[in-house]
Amino acid sequence: MHRDDIALLKLQVPAQLQKNVNLLCLPTSRDIAHPNQMAVVAGWGSRKYP
Repeated sequence: MHRDDIALLKLQVPAQLQKNVNLLCLPTSRDIAHPNQMAVVAGWGSRKYP
């Protein structure tokens, strides 16, 4: 993993939110990209891997 990667974890107990632990909104089933649909991609870091 790289410094700015994220992970999806299923925890047995709730996590304590802090500087390096936070919530992430996941897309719903209505948020599906369709062919030829315009999209916006945002992020940081490299534009290709590796």
